[in-house]
Amino acid sequence: GSGPDIRVLDEFRRLGWVGRPASAGKPNNFAELPRRIRKIEAQLADLGLPWAYADGIVRQMYQVPRIAWARRPDQLDAVIAALHREQVKRLASAVASRCTARSISPGDLVPGALPAGWRSSLSTLRMMSRALDSTAGGESPR
Repeated sequence: GSGPDIRVLDEFRRLGWVGRPASAGKPNNFAELPRRIRKIEAQLADLGLPWAYADGIVRQMYQVPRIAWARRPDQLDAVIAALHREQVKRLASAVASRCTARSISPGDLVPGALPAGWRSSLSTLRMMSRALDSTAGGESPR
């Protein structure tokens, strides 16, 4: 229903108040957090994701409400690993789509043979993406 709390919030909104999101970006205690948090910050930036994404990972895996409250190295390492898998997944998908759009094979993007496990290697996928970037005009990457 519409209890007193809801009516107060409705009145605030009518007057122009805008609430804060549940997770308003970078943790306030960022400087005091373990060093691994900087890696998480870099991964989130690379993926274009908000801090709330890391909050969701740590909440799902460890029932810790916010990444800022995760202090154990294994918790932070698990979030780093999950974000790494997401980076690989997104970049592999982008490389595959771009290759398909140009009717080229991923093997055409690297000199020599593709290394074993290239689909899960972030560095190889980044190299392939750069090769695609450098040949935006459509010429062959080699």
